[in-house]
Amino acid sequence: MKKIFLPLLALVGMGAGFVFSSCGSGGNKEEGPARALNGLELNLWPSPTPALNMKFTHVISPNVCGVMYSPGGAKSYSGQYTITGHGKDNGEWVIRGSVYIIDSSILSDREFETLLGAGNSGDITLDTIVVHFYFTEKGAPAKASIYVAGSYGEGGANDFSNKYPRNADFDIVSGKLDTTYLEEKVMDYNIDYTLDDMTK
Repeated sequence: MKKIFLPLLALVGMGAGFVFSSCGSGGNKEEGPARALNGLELNLWPSPTPALNMKFTHVISPNVCGVMYSPGGAKSYSGQYTITGHGKDNGEWVIRGSVYIIDSSILSDREFETLLGAGNSGDITLDTIVVHFYFTEKGAPAKASIYVAGSYGEGGANDFSNKYPRNADFDIVSGKLDTTYLEEKVMDYNIDYTLDDMTK
């Protein structure tokens, strides 16, 4: 029997709640980097596994977007992407964020298991999924990096850290990165965000 654990479900009731925000074309950087992603639809390709389609549907707070996740282009599952850092690295925009799952049934989706590198392995425990998106100066896709913490297999025998970090590619299906909501600063990879930091 497959057992699925998702500690991050506790974050569903994050302080920001699910306040849907409309996104106009104007605004300033203080409104937060989540608006830079709003309206984008991306295909994340952690080769050779299937793509994870990410549709950024609405802004919840300055650093949090509502997202529909679709592994392998099939069924969609609700979730969030919490931006934990952004800036520039060698002229490229970098956006780092944590993937949160609201609809935990995604973890029994065969395409999602394959995408994570777990196969049809049984018990899955996910502690965190972090994705770095790298865009060019003009907002075109450059590359991505994926970090997953947790375990899979009977009794959690296999650790995801043995498979990650992984490099990935991504494509923009629709929309564009709105760089007017991003701060012109050097990306700081050394900031250690706690769970509390990420939910503020």
